[in-house]
Amino acid sequence: MNRKLVAALAFVGALGAFPMAANANPYDRGYGVPGAVGYSMFEDDIRYARQGIRHGVRDGSFNRREALRLNRELERTIDLLRFYRNDDGYFSRSEIRDLNRRFAWLQDNMRVAHYRGRGWG
Repeated sequence: MNRKLVAALAFVGALGAFPMAANANPYDRGYGVPGAVGYSMFEDDIRYARQGIRHGVRDGSFNRREALRLNRELERTIDLLRFYRNDDGYFSRSEIRDLNRRFAWLQDNMRVAHYRGRGWG
């Protein structure tokens, strides 16, 4: 009787762990809501880039043309993010790497332009 009870409890415990593993999101970067996908997954990157562009314009590091170029690249990245999300509803690892690379490129260019104070140079 004791063995059957232990076996039944182990089986129920294993069944309880299965749905949690199935719902785990391997692409969650810890932004916002746990398991967030789509736009909210990259929300902080987008917000950081927009704030950086505004800051660069305010302090004179970016002229109008450079700010437009950075904004255009940010909008292209956001459009690509939406395309990836609408394609199949999920991000593949390569899509996430591509988006991360694009945000890193944008932020690196903003940083260089800000420190030089004269644009893309």
